Amino acid sequence: MFDYHIHSGFLRHTKDTLDEIVIAAIRLGYDEIAITEHFSYPFAKKTFSRWNLNYDTLIIDSKLDKRMSLTVYLRNLDRIKDKYKNKINILKGLEVDFFPDYEKDIKECLKEYDFDIILGSCHYLPDPLNKGKYLHICSPRMEMLKNNPGERWIYKNYFENVLKSVSSGIFDYIAHLDFLKKKLPEYNQVKAWKDIEKILKAMIKKSVGLEINIRGIIDLNDAYPSKEIIQKYFELGGNKINLGSDSHSVKDIFESRDIIKEFIELYKLSPIIKKDTV
Repeated sequence: MFDYHIHSGFLRHTKDTLDEIVIAAIRLGYDEIAITEHFSYPFAKKTFSRWNLNYDTLIIDSKLDKRMSLTVYLRNLDRIKDKYKNKINILKGLEVDFFPDYEKDIKECLKEYDFDIILGSCHYLPDPLNKGKYLHICSPRMEMLKNNPGERWIYKNYFENVLKSVSSGIFDYIAHLDFLKKKLPEYNQVKAWKDIEKILKAMIKKSVGLEINIRGIIDLNDAYPSKEIIQKYFELGGNKINLGSDSHSVKDIFESRDIIKEFIELYKLSPIIKKDTV
């Protein structure tokens, strides 16, 4: 059993400690997991006094001691990896939001650290009303954007961002590729299919893997990405798969276990063991 997308209790949106998360995984029979906390570069540079509570991210090392830095995070992962080494293998991971305007900065930042697995995700769109700002896909304002600048604008910007993340060379896997459907009730995969197929082809060409994020089963009764996208990825010759629960608590770990097992059997998936050896 394995799960390569787990959040760790370091940030506000996670509910349990790293030890509690790992103990739960051991209890459920997992052999290997990856801890993949959030990192959003533009927001990771802000000082604590200016922190916008909508953003929850590890920070770049600084004199701040009120937030978790990347170095402290890795130090804790090393500690927990050693503590439970006879019971479970733990990969040191990160889920990184991709911002095209910060591609070079993200690369420069991450090369200073040693991660086993880096997931690429797109949670943000450029804010059409505030130049240089970003809007989270789960923001209530997404409903307004459907009318102006329009649904096509949302699809275009989201999937272009995913495609650019693939081409960046930063990521091992793309997380929840069609995450857009979570907060777009009228999401229509058919309208996005040409964009999605272009992304899948680029992923295969660049050897960037596809994550099957089973949180979608719990959220929407459909994995991120959908079974049609997964099937198309295989048809195009893709074979680099990452399976993750996107758990943010011990409760999520328990809730996801049977679905994880089902997907491992359905797609005959094997553990990663080491980066780039899928």
